[in-house]
Amino acid sequence: MNEVFSKILQQHQQRHLKYSHFSIKDHWYLKDHIDGFIPGYLKLFEYSPSLIEKAMCYYTMSYIPKIQQRFCQKILNPFKHHYKKRLPDSIPFTPILDSLETILSQHSHLIKLWTLADISSFLNHCIYTMLSLHKLPKDLYQEEKKIQNNYCIQLYPELRERLLNDSLPFDLLIYLVTKANCIDSSDEIHQQQIQVFLNDVGNYLDGNTDYKEILDSCNYFEDKALYYDCCGEQKCFLYECDNHGEIFFDCLLIEYLLRKGHTVVLSLKSSPVLNDVTFQDFSTLLKSPALQHFQDYLHNKSFHIINSGSNDVIKHLPFLSDDYKTWYHRSDCIISKGQGHFTSYPKCLLGLKNRSIRYQKPIFHSFILKSRYTQHELRSVHKKAFRISEPYAKYFS
Repeated sequence: MNEVFSKILQQHQQRHLKYSHFSIKDHWYLKDHIDGFIPGYLKLFEYSPSLIEKAMCYYTMSYIPKIQQRFCQKILNPFKHHYKKRLPDSIPFTPILDSLETILSQHSHLIKLWTLADISSFLNHCIYTMLSLHKLPKDLYQEEKKIQNNYCIQLYPELRERLLNDSLPFDLLIYLVTKANCIDSSDEIHQQQIQVFLNDVGNYLDGNTDYKEILDSCNYFEDKALYYDCCGEQKCFLYECDNHGEIFFDCLLIEYLLRKGHTVVLSLKSSPVLNDVTFQDFSTLLKSPALQHFQDYLHNKSFHIINSGSNDVIKHLPFLSDDYKTWYHRSDCIISKGQGHFTSYPKCLLGLKNRSIRYQKPIFHSFILKSRYTQHELRSVHKKAFRISEPYAKYFS
């Protein structure tokens, strides 16, 4: 197992090193070339809370086993959270974990310079390789995804009826689309918690809860720029979705855009990762009676679905599919759901001197803050403290 994981690590190290040799042509998404662009905001050692800890992590990790061990355990904790209970009994989890810890320790001098995108891609590659070797299906979240969809589809007809009757205010629509991002298997949201969210939605619709007070309490919930885009001349929106269950709320915003005469291109993962919606997943959902109305939009070519070419939690922009690159350049605005997509489009390179990053297209980000890593990134970008579970909606022009 060590040998298999070691080979995978070398593959990912080679991909990581490619970034330092890329030209502006390879960074097709950037408005201006920027030296040192990485797939994320920070390198792994830079997520340490203080300058002293960053320095210790960077300079002494190879020599002090306790620092090395703490670093590796911090990396592997989310991995354990995602997969320990989901792997079939035929694949013992402890030997996998032990082997990964050994590999990470041996190569900590390389790993510390990786980003979240690099390490999450490596760990996913390892787990899917083990599944493949045991001839098991890749989708470990299949049953959870069905449960999430079954819950959310309950409210979809009523919400869609309000949308069609123009009785769903735009700010409430964006809030619901954002709030639905809480349905995330990486946080082990249980059926009861999903039901709490759906009950909250019912209260917003019935007027029992003032959602505007909630929006006013958020650090960043800005829907006006997107609203002006929606109500202006016809545009093309590249829409990056995230989770199952949540996808039914995305469909409301997608239909809102389509009814305004815009073109929408829905970008989907190429293969299973956590409870993210894949190209195959959504192709199947489109055949369900609940989403039959999208067939007309598909036929008149105002609605497209594409495979992004990514099967990572945090996508690597230079390595996305030709379809994604083509529609990125054709689009007027990107709507990007979830923390992973936020991290994949860093707004600045953080360090001793922060450098702003400008993209070819404006991006509207929407998600619920769940990760301490994303919390650190938001604080670095906005110079403000953010609460876990806080809605975030921000248009970057």
